[in-house]
Amino acid sequence: MISPDVLNELLRRYITIDVIEEWKGMKDAGNTQAVERIYIKFIKDIFDSNSITYEKAPSQRPYDFREIGGIGGIKLEVKMTTSNIIMCNNTLPTSSTYYLIIYLGTTKYPPQLIFVRGDRLVVGSEEWIFKYKELIESLINTYALKESREIYGGSVTVRPRPSYSILLKETGLLIEY
Repeated sequence: MISPDVLNELLRRYITIDVIEEWKGMKDAGNTQAVERIYIKFIKDIFDSNSITYEKAPSQRPYDFREIGGIGGIKLEVKMTTSNIIMCNNTLPTSSTYYLIIYLGTTKYPPQLIFVRGDRLVVGSEEWIFKYKELIESLINTYALKESREIYGGSVTVRPRPSYSILLKETGLLIEY
């Protein structure tokens, strides 16, 4: 089993500011999806070259890497951004997941690597965000499941979908120049 501190240290050893700057150049050139494939492969290669076991998530599934270090290991979601926002889509950050945020930098904040437990990303929102999640799940269960469509009928189907965005500046995690 690998600890979060050891994982953080390992990733920082390989993902240097020079590497982040190279990815920024590629993203600025409009190759967002290509860059995502590159950094996911880069992290996969870090794990492979250090004999760290993991399960890579299928496309469009939460958590880019699961079971890092063995069964019951760390879940890791990797995000890259040039702005103050990271998009978590329909996965609410929680304490059971770690996030590696590759921040490409702006005029106010330099490029940086942020490794953080997911619950740290929702600080200040705990009072309402979990209730919001429950309400969305209730809507899905009430209107979007096949059984629900059979109850309500008609030609319309719906799929309520949560969309979580994290304002990095509000988390206090970004370090200014």
